[in-house]
Amino acid sequence: MRKTITRLFLHLPVLLLIVPACYAAERDWFKYENAYFEAYSDAREKKVRELLDDLENFRAAVLQVGNFKVPDGAPKTEVMIFLSKR
Repeated sequence: MRKTITRLFLHLPVLLLIVPACYAAERDWFKYENAYFEAYSDAREKKVRELLDDLENFRAAVLQVGNFKVPDGAPKTEVMIFLSKR
């Protein structure tokens, strides 16, 4: 179980970075950051900040439950957050 969670947590950024180039080229993208994440998004800033807070809470929970250690100086995780037209 622990290995599965670790693999998911490590591969999540790769899955989120798969973006069709035509979609990305049509929108204005902005970069947002917090302590552990770097986000690129075409969504409203408020929504992006809320999602970054959720990701930070998820990260803290996974690290606590899994008793993982993050090395000092580890790079921020990059994520893509897409605007939803719904």
